[in-house]
Amino acid sequence: MKSFPKFWWWFLSLLMVLGFLCVINLREQKNPAKKPDISPPLLTKSIFKLGLLLPLTGEVAQFGQEAKKGIDLALETRKNGDLTVVVADSQSTVTGSVQGINKLIQFDKVDLVIGDITTNLTQGSSPIAESQKIPMLSPASTGDGITLGKHYLSRICFQDSFQGFVMGQFAFHNLHKTSAALIFDSDNDYSRGIKNAFKKAFLQNSGTKIVAEVAYSGQTSDFMSIVKKVKKENPDVVFIPGFPNQINSLLNELKGFEPVILGADGWDSPDVENNKNRVENVYFSTHFSSEDSDKSVVDFLSDFKKKYGPNAKPGLFAALGYDAALLAMDSYMRAKNPKTSENINSALLETQNFKGVTGTLSLDADHNPKKSVVILKTTSKGFQFFNRISPAL
Repeated sequence: MKSFPKFWWWFLSLLMVLGFLCVINLREQKNPAKKPDISPPLLTKSIFKLGLLLPLTGEVAQFGQEAKKGIDLALETRKNGDLTVVVADSQSTVTGSVQGINKLIQFDKVDLVIGDITTNLTQGSSPIAESQKIPMLSPASTGDGITLGKHYLSRICFQDSFQGFVMGQFAFHNLHKTSAALIFDSDNDYSRGIKNAFKKAFLQNSGTKIVAEVAYSGQTSDFMSIVKKVKKENPDVVFIPGFPNQINSLLNELKGFEPVILGADGWDSPDVENNKNRVENVYFSTHFSSEDSDKSVVDFLSDFKKKYGPNAKPGLFAALGYDAALLAMDSYMRAKNPKTSENINSALLETQNFKGVTGTLSLDADHNPKKSVVILKTTSKGFQFFNRISPAL
């Protein structure tokens, strides 16, 4: 038999290979393999950008620097990388506060701002945050009414009229006093406002009376005549809402004065505590005491000393800053997804029974905290924790 030419063997082999490839191709067309998904994932907001607006330089830099110590301590509890902090110095001026809030919102794109410290600074910067729908949480702006009409401004501190109310009730219910004299700064909204709130609360009680209201101004230098007017009326208690400079001037004349003296948080200053003419048995309202036996305060004091040294003692601004930072982070965690500024603010406004070192607080309809008030007492050794009062609200 004649052999088959080699050429045809090669030709038939090629046809078989081509046919095999065609079959494979048809199968792939019917059952195409899934391609890997290389499209970018949907982005979710997992970083909380927190802005700090504090006076770190200027006239009230001491307040801002102390508050930042408390804030920094609180932020150390957040170590999982989902928090970014940006700081702006408001320079103790309204202009600086306005510039700072603009930077934090427009350039840094923060989600929430802790600040500012004082009432006038917060009043200057809060309208900008309000217009941009960025929540602000002030640690220590106590002025009445600053949150009214604002949806994005809240505070961790009680307002001035609240401590005036508490001290008016304290004078009657705790100290059992029925006559009071008032010494106040007629040029200062803080002093006038607290005085009026004290007067209203005190006179709500049966048998009480105000025997004297004596005003001074920021320019007053003769406090002897003021004290003489009060002594003449022989009151059970004297209420003096003021600031350290005026308080220290009055203390020089009040030495040996028998009536109980009451004050507000303006007394809570090293300048008053270290005054050699300090009058003993003065009771005043404030936000915090490092001598409070509450466990949260004890733990805070221990952590503060570990971070800043064994002799470091946190004051009211450090404590308020600490609570503000904890509440800001708590609000972020409670906020609904996506974690927008609006949702973070909604969570903040829903705050109820938040446990802080300055007390357990719930925000009311005007974004002011309902919380307890600390009462300190002056002694020969300095200020001493006396009580924490939670008035019926």
